[in-house]
Amino acid sequence: MTQKKPLVTVIIVSYNHEDYVTQAINSVLSQTYKSIELIVIDDGSKDRSVEKILKLKDKFSFKFITRKNRGLAVTLNEAVNLSKGLYIAALASDDYYLPKRIEHAVNKLNHLPKDFVAVYSDGYMINTNNRKLCQFSDIYPRPLIGSVYNNLLCSNWIPAMGVTFRASILKKNKYDNRFIIEDWSQYLRIFKNRHYKIQYYKAFDFCYRQHNRNISKDSDLMKEQFNFMRSSFKDLGNFHQFKDQLKMKRFSMLKRLNFTNINLIFLSTLRILQRRYKALSLYSNE
Repeated sequence: MTQKKPLVTVIIVSYNHEDYVTQAINSVLSQTYKSIELIVIDDGSKDRSVEKILKLKDKFSFKFITRKNRGLAVTLNEAVNLSKGLYIAALASDDYYLPKRIEHAVNKLNHLPKDFVAVYSDGYMINTNNRKLCQFSDIYPRPLIGSVYNNLLCSNWIPAMGVTFRASILKKNKYDNRFIIEDWSQYLRIFKNRHYKIQYYKAFDFCYRQHNRNISKDSDLMKEQFNFMRSSFKDLGNFHQFKDQLKMKRFSMLKRLNFTNINLIFLSTLRILQRRYKALSLYSNE
């Protein structure tokens, strides 16, 4: 008897990406894994995104909602509430999946214990013309050692478009609409529970697009959001305050050099060295 394949919900939040949204949706519709529930919500686009989505909606069967702008976190939560899948993956409307993205994730999650609440893969950074620039992990290297939570206190490396969660976890841990960096804040809250684990699997399953309208390109906004996160997450704030004080050579902070801070400084330094090594490797290959 053939075992029924679990349903996977893929969420696409669309917002002013008329040049890319068709490719994003098609990348989900053309997955090798077919037991997929696709939910597309347009969050108040002012361009031709809705028109392009409706053309696909007429040809293919997926759930589509269009409404006034409410923000990314609110929209993600709306889709999570609507989802019926055992697993949930999200995709921005300017990125796209490679054909075996969902198949790989399901195969991995199906064989992991329940305390592994998510899996993720690597992918490619691309430009506006779909040209591959580098691997995602060249810019955001995976930790070599240390707990998930401690590494998240140093920086975020988990690709939002490459991670697949058990639906039960996302339904219990909704996105916080106070944060623009919605994925990092979400991961910090989930993986503060040390019983929850995430597993990397070796594959290149997505393409993350870099263009002038990426929110991450707004350095002032990112700095403001990071400071807000520091004030909102005690562990994050304490560590980065300690690190900032050391950078300013305020060595009175050494009295706070406990095991946790030593561990975090080591993990943070290791990640910096990884990035520099990756950068040198990329430069030497040009």
